[in-house]
Amino acid sequence: FTITNDGTDVLEIDDITVDNEAFSTNFGGSITLNPGESVVYIVTFNPQEIGQFEAEMSIISNDPDNGDVKVSLSGEAIQPMPNITVDPASLDFGNVEFNRTSDPQVLTVTNLGDADLDVTDITIADGQFAFSFGGQFTLTPSASRGFSVTFTPNTAEDVNSDVIITSNDPDESSLEVPLLG
Repeated sequence: FTITNDGTDVLEIDDITVDNEAFSTNFGGSITLNPGESVVYIVTFNPQEIGQFEAEMSIISNDPDNGDVKVSLSGEAIQPMPNITVDPASLDFGNVEFNRTSDPQVLTVTNLGDADLDVTDITIADGQFAFSFGGQFTLTPSASRGFSVTFTPNTAEDVNSDVIITSNDPDESSLEVPLLG
């Protein structure tokens, strides 16, 4: 927030206080602002638990009209959550010769959330598709991990299946990625 001296006399900011420890400012002590001068302060929200928080910030100065300005503050601390995404959204192997293995395609799993993503299982229902999954793994926020998928058709027909990725993502605990070949 910015404090500006819009008056014609010197403005002395004596104190800035916040009545809730979940909020703080970078106010370092009394300052003087000449007419037209400004100063910028930062309010930080750093709660120690989940929930709704409200506070009142007081700006104490020598302003004859507004010597004690009150500013309402509010914030909500939420539970950090993982958020799974995959790239690409589907894998299409096109035409592959009977009993020949396709070139591998990489499917990348990324955690876009702000808590660890635990991938507990990856399966493919149709055995004509194979993948390199070494077991459970954890992705920290913003981390990615790729694995290869191949297609070895044992029939001359189009094949559709899904990679099913099981994780602790609260809204996509079982993510399906279409496979075509």
